[in-house]
Amino acid sequence: MARGRLRIGTAGWSYRDWKGRFYPSAPSPGFDALTYYAEHFDTVEVNTTFYRIPRHDVVAAWAERAPDGFVFAVKLLGELSHGDAPATAAAFGPFVDALRPLVESGKLGCVLAQFPPSFRPHPSSFDVLTALPDRLAGIPAVVEFRHADWMSPRRRPVTVELLRSLGLGFVNVDEPQVRGNMPPSDVRTSEIGYVRLHGRNAPDWWPRIPRRRAEAFRRAIARTSASTGERTAREGRLDAALEIQKAQRYNYLYSRLELTEWLPRIEQIRRQAATTFIVTNNHYLGQAVANAKMLQRLLGESVRGATEASIEELIATGEAEPHGAPRPDSEWKQLVADLAR
Repeated sequence: MARGRLRIGTAGWSYRDWKGRFYPSAPSPGFDALTYYAEHFDTVEVNTTFYRIPRHDVVAAWAERAPDGFVFAVKLLGELSHGDAPATAAAFGPFVDALRPLVESGKLGCVLAQFPPSFRPHPSSFDVLTALPDRLAGIPAVVEFRHADWMSPRRRPVTVELLRSLGLGFVNVDEPQVRGNMPPSDVRTSEIGYVRLHGRNAPDWWPRIPRRRAEAFRRAIARTSASTGERTAREGRLDAALEIQKAQRYNYLYSRLELTEWLPRIEQIRRQAATTFIVTNNHYLGQAVANAKMLQRLLGESVRGATEASIEELIATGEAEPHGAPRPDSEWKQLVADLAR
């Protein structure tokens, strides 16, 4: 049976902690991270679009800097997938218009619509999904659910048939198997197959400093700080802890054995899809790059680009260890300890 095209890449390409790990420590003048990234991978998932609509000139620059044959998977604006009420067609308009340079250059692979854990099987959710193809004006889309109810034994056939009837792709995920999370799967519901590997860092999957606690910290800082300078410094430490917390969720290096577990699922999806995207989202400290390169090798794809020594060290660790693990991070542990006092 024919196998569709395979595209392997990472979720995002611009991270400060990739400098000196994936990107050169001392880049030459005119260095461009996206151009460098595209020497190694033929796809990338754009996550910044979840937080804001990019300017037209920024998207046009992505299309210009990426070589022919390179495609982007773009995450849907969070306001459109995480709002309290279903987003209208008019609300989708600016987002769709912003992607035109990628569409016109043939470099838009799909839009990734990621829904929150609160988005569960319900008639109102079905209405949102049914409207999505028209809202995106025909741009191919894949859907990531964040609650296991969608794939319960009773619900799974209904979910698959609904997405298939709408021409929407299903995002298969690997993530910590904590209560409510999606199980691993090998589902294909459109011409696009999609796999996202989030890591398995269960202890940090849910925030150790949840939003209400962070707000309480902020109020306490305002109430007890002796000066504006002290308040600013303490708020800065809290913001740093919250930023590291976000990154820690994806602090995980898969072992070769764990990636090998996914090969039969990937092959099953690939046999049915025209194109299958494999995206590593365990971006912290460059681990996504190491695991994406390991997948290139495991799946018989060409390993492109010269790899920095630090990435090779991560690959060697992943090859040697039977089970994956988060990378040690003393700064995060200290911040958590300080805030717990």
